[in-house]
Amino acid sequence: MKKKFPLNYRAIQKIKAEEYQRFFSRLPDYYLYMNHLGEVRWMTEDEALQQHEFFLYSEPLLRRWQRRISLGRKIKFSKLSPAERELRLRIRQYLETKYLGKVTPETTRLIPEEWKYEISNEELENIPISIDVGMDAIWRKVLVAVGILAIISVVSYFWVSYNSKPLSGKLLVRGEVGSGRVYLDETNFIGYTNKTITNVPVGIHRISVFKEGYLTIPKYHEVEIKPDSLVTLNFQFKRSRSEVLGFLKIVADQERSKVFVDNNFYGVLGEEPVIALEEGQHTVEVQKEGYVTVPAQKIVHISSGDTSILMVEQVPLPHKKSSSFTMRSGVGSIEITSNEKNARIYVNGKDTGYETDYVLTQLPPGRYTIQLRKEGYSVEPEKVEVVLTRKNSAGNAHFELKRMFERVKITTNPATGPIYIDREFKGEGKFEGVLKIGEHRVSFGDLPGYKTPREKKVTVKPGIPLILQVNYFPQLNIVAGVDNKGNVYAENCQIFTGYTLPTRAFTRSKEGSPTIVFNEVVNDYLWKLGYAFPYRNPKGNDAIKLTFSLPLNLDYNQTFTVRMLAASSQEKYPLSLTPKVDILVKFNNSVLSYYYQPRFLEDLKGLEVVEWDITPYIHPGENSFEVSTTEKNNAFFYVKRIEIFN
Repeated sequence: MKKKFPLNYRAIQKIKAEEYQRFFSRLPDYYLYMNHLGEVRWMTEDEALQQHEFFLYSEPLLRRWQRRISLGRKIKFSKLSPAERELRLRIRQYLETKYLGKVTPETTRLIPEEWKYEISNEELENIPISIDVGMDAIWRKVLVAVGILAIISVVSYFWVSYNSKPLSGKLLVRGEVGSGRVYLDETNFIGYTNKTITNVPVGIHRISVFKEGYLTIPKYHEVEIKPDSLVTLNFQFKRSRSEVLGFLKIVADQERSKVFVDNNFYGVLGEEPVIALEEGQHTVEVQKEGYVTVPAQKIVHISSGDTSILMVEQVPLPHKKSSSFTMRSGVGSIEITSNEKNARIYVNGKDTGYETDYVLTQLPPGRYTIQLRKEGYSVEPEKVEVVLTRKNSAGNAHFELKRMFERVKITTNPATGPIYIDREFKGEGKFEGVLKIGEHRVSFGDLPGYKTPREKKVTVKPGIPLILQVNYFPQLNIVAGVDNKGNVYAENCQIFTGYTLPTRAFTRSKEGSPTIVFNEVVNDYLWKLGYAFPYRNPKGNDAIKLTFSLPLNLDYNQTFTVRMLAASSQEKYPLSLTPKVDILVKFNNSVLSYYYQPRFLEDLKGLEVVEWDITPYIHPGENSFEVSTTEKNNAFFYVKRIEIFN
């Protein structure tokens, strides 16, 4: 039988903090975040945007030096105790498997044939790391560095005294949307919008902002940061229609060509390596004076998270020779052009048999009414009047044609979802056809076992076929509780009982965990939560944890709710005077219960139903709901049932 690690909890925390620092410091997309309790976690920018508890942690200069010096030293495993050696290897194996997909050869070489001590991946994950523990683990190894830094500080003091001119300024980026990430020179993340950013290096910089689901106007500001100054910038945020972005890279012969996407100017070629666009079809044009672009207009498909490449050829226009062209007496001409080619030309109401672009010649002086017609298009203006005289024998007429209809393809998953367009039934699972240019409402019928997608407003644009795929989200039926015989049941989830401590996350346990009791007031069996260990200090807190998994690649743009049937009790802990109720409720480690005040079942003569909106916290993959008592609580808490639904 394997043994527990012969290390105290504080030592395990320090080792975990050091190994996590060492591992994530080498990954370019991970940053250190901290909450108000001092707990730290390594996350990507996308993961950080999905929660509200942790905020980006900016290390002080001294601690940054300490960490770099400590992490730069290679650990000599031969000088470690067997327990510490195994714990470090277990942590490395866990991190490399989870985040790299495989164990590195260096770690594989050090792993023994059999582990001596017992610890699960879940226990490793639930060991909290606080900023004081992480820094203390590093501090003990950098005493020499402190002396060096002290010398540097003395030298720096005299140097600053000699040259007192500050080498940095401040920046305030304003926007109507908060928590936008501010970048210096495109790649250096320096802070958030609507908050003053200090220690910005002096000089000329390009400032840009990124916010998931938004496009910024302008894309960037070029500013000069002066010593000891504050520069204020303003950005507008345009919400992305699909809130899903892909990227387009354009390869062309001529630099400084103008780029137009869906008839909107997107800057000059070469200013940015890629263009961020919404997922779907887009019309792209690249223009340069004196050149013809081939193809002149290109439709590209942008996929979420992918980069599409568009290659165009630019051919120089021939130089026009200057000449004096004289019309023959009594002969005139009219040049007729349009943005869409092959439109039929009518003169004075009669079909000429010609199509645009075309020059009508051999016309005598007089008044001519020019019109164009093309099936599926509207024409502006409706007609053009051209008057030819002997002195003014050349005329022109230009028309703009706009598509009246465009192809549309709508599919559902599963492929049996009823599709309605503007309240009219169009088919099940798939619709392919044409719709009139403009806005339309697309709605969907019910499918057993699935949540009906919300109605969508779509805009059909000329020249851009609309492709829409809608995934029906499974109807959640996640339930756990205690039945009327005192047995625990769980549907589509797993339920665990255990305890928490002030310095320790949820731990599964049979010794310290809620009990199932028969309550006479409710006349039913319930979980009873109180303290975990009556003869220990701290006593610990009873806790219940529910976990479940959700599928990937589905539409999470809907409301998710957790519902609990529970109540507190006026039954107090032994030796307590006045009942104090403080219950902690968390979903995916985000606290839900800051304003939760459970009522007493003695007053209710039963239990109460309480609900929380968990839409901002739920995500594909593994999810967890946790309820526990706290150190401030001294009255027993009863739970009957937990439900999660959409």
